[in-house]
Amino acid sequence: MTRYSSKSWRSLQPQSPGARGLPAPIRLVAHDCRVLGLDPGSQRTGYGVIDCRGSAESHVASGCVDVVGHDMVERLQRIYAAVSLGARVHEYAPRAIKMAVTGYGAAAKPQVAQMVRTLLLLEIKLAADAADALAVALCHAQTRRIGALAAIDAVDVA
Repeated sequence: MTRYSSKSWRSLQPQSPGARGLPAPIRLVAHDCRVLGLDPGSQRTGYGVIDCRGSAESHVASGCVDVVGHDMVERLQRIYAAVSLGARVHEYAPRAIKMAVTGYGAAAKPQVAQMVRTLLLLEIKLAADAADALAVALCHAQTRRIGALAAIDAVDVA
């Protein structure tokens, strides 16, 4: 007995995955969001803002907040602004950020900056603190995607 109604593979009309008893393919749709990455410092804090749309990230803004010359209380108040407004905070180790952006946990700062520029399609030169902050934002975007995939896997197993 032949496997198909015709002996020619050209006449094969594949059924949908669900019709053959296989699970339908899952399409991951990440929620669109805006991520603020911070590279905190007591005298200079880098910030980077990216938009996450599906599996793509785009640069919104980046730069540095200089707090040199102010006393420590004023410095901390300027850095603390986003948290005081209710932003959710996630913290990543430097090696995890470098691994997420470059694929190598011991990458040098210039390598991280170059990969940030490449991933975000930037032609501008970034300050070191701003590049680090954008790397933090990219790390969080990747972590969100991986978390969403893990959640889908957990639902499939259950």
